[in-house]
Amino acid sequence: MKKSVLKILPFTLSYSIPLMTILAINKGGYLSYLTPIVIFIILPLIEWLIGKSEDNYSTEEEVLINNNTLFSLLLYGHLISVYLGLYVFLNAISTRTLNIFEIMGMTISMGVLAGAVGITVAHELFHRSNIFEQWIGKLLLLVNCYMHYSIEHVYGHHRNVATFDDPASARFGESIYKFLPRTIIGTYISAWKIEVSRLQKKNEKFFSTKNEMLLFQFITILFLFIIYFVFGLKALIVFLFVGFIGVIQLEIVNYIEHYGLQRNHNKDGDYEKVGVAHSWSSNNYLSRWFLYELNRHSDHHLNASRKYQILRHIDKSPQHPAGYPAMILLTFIPFWWRFVMDKRALEYK
Repeated sequence: MKKSVLKILPFTLSYSIPLMTILAINKGGYLSYLTPIVIFIILPLIEWLIGKSEDNYSTEEEVLINNNTLFSLLLYGHLISVYLGLYVFLNAISTRTLNIFEIMGMTISMGVLAGAVGITVAHELFHRSNIFEQWIGKLLLLVNCYMHYSIEHVYGHHRNVATFDDPASARFGESIYKFLPRTIIGTYISAWKIEVSRLQKKNEKFFSTKNEMLLFQFITILFLFIIYFVFGLKALIVFLFVGFIGVIQLEIVNYIEHYGLQRNHNKDGDYEKVGVAHSWSSNNYLSRWFLYELNRHSDHHLNASRKYQILRHIDKSPQHPAGYPAMILLTFIPFWWRFVMDKRALEYK
């Protein structure tokens, strides 16, 4: 038990993101930009210095760690941390006299919290079979006005990954600027198609409480109205930018996780089974701890129900040359992205 408790400690680093975001909002000025500066400048430099680890747990260690509920409680706590950060943010926007420079910094900081923590934890939880955990995940997606992602990701992306049918898989040579509108629009359309198909198979009516997509629209609109009535129009408008920043982070992560990897067709004309070569992974320490092992992505696609704390490094999986923060920054310069990634992607064609 003591060993498994010690294994959880590195993941508590993720709580530094809501803490630094709240600090950024309270202090204002140049500190308004504290969260993106730490995550996208300081963290990549530290990752470059301390390296990475490809170690996996033994079978006995996996059982011990997998059954430790503290790993799940750590995730649940982020429902509080993200919404607390959002309250502090909206309250500051609605009650304090802030200049544009500060508002932009606070919005970006809150957007990083909503995306890097909110969506990452949501992704882990809505993959689980427990309805309680699934709804914690969906409520975290609400901060980004992106609840439909829980449908498309589980029932669309995991089925169609690394194919042209998947809006969340970036094609070889596709820039981030072409990918983002395609995936954001495609994800929403795909979520509707999946939900309508599910309702038809169960002989459920479209206009019913069984329609999750309609439910998500209602919850999102209600949430926006609450923000408007409690904090005002200015806070509502700025909040929409927070959600946009969170969604952009998510979709850039999707971009780097599957860029240029393609499943081939088998003899029957169907796509081959999802394998280790259809997702990019990395083992950089800080990315693993801050993002709850999200970057061990090949194992996640092989075992979608496998909990974050026991995701494994797979030797034959495509590997990023750096951690997630550095790779995210690289996407904004398509020439350099292709220079770094195309030769690596071609090895798996």
